[in-house]
Amino acid sequence: MTTVFEIKIWYKTDDNSCFFLLLWDDSRRQLSATLNYCKEIQRCYQRWRQRYTRFYEFPSVKPIGDSGRINPGSGDRCYDLMEAEREFLNAFQRWLGEGNVRKIQQRIRDELTRVAQVISEDGKGIGTHPSVDIFVACDSIEMERLPWETWELAPEGTPLGRVRIFRSAMDNPDPIACTKPLTACGATPRFFKALGNAHRRKTRILAIFGDDPRLPLQDDWKAVRSLKSIAEVERVTWQPHENHVDIKTKIANAICDQRGWDVLFFAGHSDETTTTGGRLAIAPNISLSISELEEKLTQAREHRLQLAIFNSCSGLSIANSLIKLGLQVIVMREPIRNDVAQSFLQQFCKPLADHRDVYDALLEACQHLQSVEKFAYPSAYLLPSLFNPPGLIPYRIERFDWKKMLQQWLPTRPEAIALGTVLLLSVIPAIQVELLFDIRAFVQAVYRNLTNQLPKHTLAPVL
Repeated sequence: MTTVFEIKIWYKTDDNSCFFLLLWDDSRRQLSATLNYCKEIQRCYQRWRQRYTRFYEFPSVKPIGDSGRINPGSGDRCYDLMEAEREFLNAFQRWLGEGNVRKIQQRIRDELTRVAQVISEDGKGIGTHPSVDIFVACDSIEMERLPWETWELAPEGTPLGRVRIFRSAMDNPDPIACTKPLTACGATPRFFKALGNAHRRKTRILAIFGDDPRLPLQDDWKAVRSLKSIAEVERVTWQPHENHVDIKTKIANAICDQRGWDVLFFAGHSDETTTTGGRLAIAPNISLSISELEEKLTQAREHRLQLAIFNSCSGLSIANSLIKLGLQVIVMREPIRNDVAQSFLQQFCKPLADHRDVYDALLEACQHLQSVEKFAYPSAYLLPSLFNPPGLIPYRIERFDWKKMLQQWLPTRPEAIALGTVLLLSVIPAIQVELLFDIRAFVQAVYRNLTNQLPKHTLAPVL
């Protein structure tokens, strides 16, 4: 049993406040709250981002907004970053625990308790925890930078993964209009027809690699190729003889291939933009915007494209563009170093290969970064986000079963009875001579009558 909540957050610059709207029960029920946007959140975020940038040595990353005075730190960059992370997350949780926003947290916890009780009374398992999906949408990229996945909405003791927090799109800028029922996405009937036929053949993955001598992507390709046992994987990359027209055309044509793709993967440089939906660096001094690919991506979605993975920097603009097309999208919200991105991808592909859904794969990869590699890659687990249109089940690579494929060609029970009867009658000599001949003669007579192919009446010759 899964309960779905939607949380929409508007940031009002005039009075520096945030308006929260909680929707559930197919948007028939709602709860709203207003909270002042604390300056401490922005200060802690800026401090964390500065120390994150310093640790991973991103000289080109510029501060966002007025960062103010920031303590230079102890000299140990790893320690300083982890300290800034703790302060940032603690300030974030304190802010969300203030005022009437606590009512939203309590409402979700009450629903968890209620559904768990219903499950227990139905005898489906004592102590079974319900599954809750929470879709968080923000109206500004500044709010989207905050780590909403860390919001402590579940009560203590809830198993990890039972309460799943997704990112979503702000489909309506008017808070009052959001009380109306929402649609999951703008998917067309052609998309659902293609989706229904997707299980009939192996999953197809298109991997696009941006070429840059300073950015070795061999490990990315190796990680994606690890899925070849359960999926068809094809790669597109720039070749030295290709100019900007050639490589852009090649990528665009590959995306809208008539055979269709299930998963689109990109590795390389990317960045946020304000008007073109995000920028992808596909070759030296050659970039491609999401707006340039929108038509091709729409066609790919109609041919059953479901998931897009961008293992690259600063992907919030990209995610906001693609989720409006009805796609599930995984991006990094901040710049990410190449070795960190490759470590994430290697861990992410392992659960996918076991046919687990993308949320579980993302969660497992982030847990690996947070625990196993926390000293090598501190704070890296905070970067990945899964954007998912409300109502769509997280994507997984389905098992390709030849038996299921053959079953589609087997006749149904009534068809088998009719076919068997005809075959049985056809081997009986008496039936062949009398019944089948009479039926054939009758059908021929009806056909000649309908097509006016009757013989002309002629007198018999007289000898």
